[in-house]
Amino acid sequence: MLQVGGACALLALAACSHRSAERTYAVEGTVISIDKSLGVIMLDEKAIPDYMEAMTMTYHVSQPRELDQLRPGDHVRATLRVADDRSLLENLQPVTPAGK
Repeated sequence: MLQVGGACALLALAACSHRSAERTYAVEGTVISIDKSLGVIMLDEKAIPDYMEAMTMTYHVSQPRELDQLRPGDHVRATLRVADDRSLLENLQPVTPAGK
């Protein structure tokens, strides 16, 4: 019985210490809206291969100051960093500013 209990304890400890692998994806899309106070951006994005179909999504950004350079209608590229419990958009770069 002690051996089974010890094995269960080791499995529980391993499960608690397990962290999922973080994945990154290239994202490209058009800015729909920005909420600087919340640090979020809504993008009408192209499909992300091996992750999701094209759709409109809202993302938290890792560096909210990156939102200062963007306007609705801008075409952007960024990196999406995904883990089991969170996702963040980072390295936001305008490709074509709106109205140009």
